[in-house]
Amino acid sequence: MKRIFTILGTLLAVNAAFAQGPADALMVAQTRYEGTARTMAMGNAFTALGGDLGAIAVNPASTGVYRCSEFAFSPAFITSKGQTDFNYSTASDKDTRFAISNVGFVTTAETGRTSGILSYNFGFALNRINSFNNTIYANGVNSKASVLGSIASGLNGLDCSLLEKTDNYEPYNNNSIPWDAILAYDCWLVSPEENSSNTYIGSTENYAKDGTIGVAGKLNQEFFSQTYGGSNEIAFNFSANANDNFYFGANLNLIAVDYTVYDYYSEFALVPGDFDDSFMKMEKSYSQNTSGAGFNAKFGAIYTPIAGLRLGATFTTPTWYSLTDSWNRRMTSEFTNGNYYNQSSPYRSYDYEITTPMRWSLGAAYTFGGLGLVSVDYEGVNYGAMYYGNQTEFADANRQMRDGFGYASVIRAGAEFWLNGRVALRGGYNHYSTPGSLVDNADRITYDYPSLDFVSGGLGFKLGDGRTSFDVAYQTMVNPEHQMFQAFESYDNVSAPVIDLRKNISKLVFTLAVKF
Repeated sequence: MKRIFTILGTLLAVNAAFAQGPADALMVAQTRYEGTARTMAMGNAFTALGGDLGAIAVNPASTGVYRCSEFAFSPAFITSKGQTDFNYSTASDKDTRFAISNVGFVTTAETGRTSGILSYNFGFALNRINSFNNTIYANGVNSKASVLGSIASGLNGLDCSLLEKTDNYEPYNNNSIPWDAILAYDCWLVSPEENSSNTYIGSTENYAKDGTIGVAGKLNQEFFSQTYGGSNEIAFNFSANANDNFYFGANLNLIAVDYTVYDYYSEFALVPGDFDDSFMKMEKSYSQNTSGAGFNAKFGAIYTPIAGLRLGATFTTPTWYSLTDSWNRRMTSEFTNGNYYNQSSPYRSYDYEITTPMRWSLGAAYTFGGLGLVSVDYEGVNYGAMYYGNQTEFADANRQMRDGFGYASVIRAGAEFWLNGRVALRGGYNHYSTPGSLVDNADRITYDYPSLDFVSGGLGFKLGDGRTSFDVAYQTMVNPEHQMFQAFESYDNVSAPVIDLRKNISKLVFTLAVKF
């Protein structure tokens, strides 16, 4: 099985024996907090701050500053945009999806003491820690390269009997054969050349007078890819307040991962009469769902050495994931003679384990009485330390992660200013340094991950007696992320068309919180 699979803009090829690679592990390992509208508006720079249920994911000690109970609910709308240049044509696509960014509850139990431990706090929060939303659409005309030519070329040397199912043989169980090739063969889109059983020609190709093979005419080529879903962290929180200047806490975090990938590609003849094989149209699609769970523990502290100044620190253990991928492929073909074929691969699933690296953070914040505050965080993580559980089966992937990935930094900054005691103006900034590169088995770099920057802003309102608040926040990339990739594999000195992609993601979050 060959597939085009977009992971944060990186397209990977995966063999018939389905296997995860470094990009898949990185997708699960990265954390981009969403939280409440207040924490998102302030860039989630909450390592040294508390008093917000979205901050539980950032620092477990954040609930230690609570003096009463609170409930918060934060719905979100996540929009992904993609613009492509493909075969001299420009196209764009946009997708908006609803998600729950945060829902949480905290309660306080006072000890009755005047010094030492003054109170204990117990909290629960569901925080979205990463969204995988992504959409790409590309369309253009090409008369030089075809996906069917690529598939046919990849089959050369394989006897056609290995593509045909018998009572004792299933080609989909043969790990050396791409699934697209089996589907194309069954849909009569590739076939053996004349007087041969192991060299192939695609339906979009004709024989030239000199015996060479090439694309017969103009093809409209269309590519669409969409990823949606994310990771949600369920935190069971405990914290304590010591002398109103030192707060410490811990989370037991359960992480639920669920995302879906859908890829679609098609070619149709602009002038069907140009094609000797009566080719009119082909379509192929790939769908995959990844789901599972992981767990980790997080520890944090906040210290107030002098009035107004707060310092914070956290440590998060590695996260241990158990995941399942389920996938299948489909392909259809249409011919001018009226023939139509529709084939589907079997549904398959694969279970695997990933251990993602520990991370730590430091933060400092300064509050200006009731006027506002500023806050800055630094977070560090070594992505080269993550690994798949089966060391034998994933030896290559684990080595590629050690060689290609490395230490990455996250800088978060935020500010909040109260205009009249009831309306707050907020702003934030996030910088994610590059986690490294994808490398092949020869340690050649195949893709450099870019650093990413996000800006955010929002408003906060105290309602009624001030125990109810309503907040809104918006976050977006500073610059669209830019990648280039081939629509399919090049073949026989034929270059596959390149898709030039610029993508962006933005989030709009609302929070209603009630203290009691």
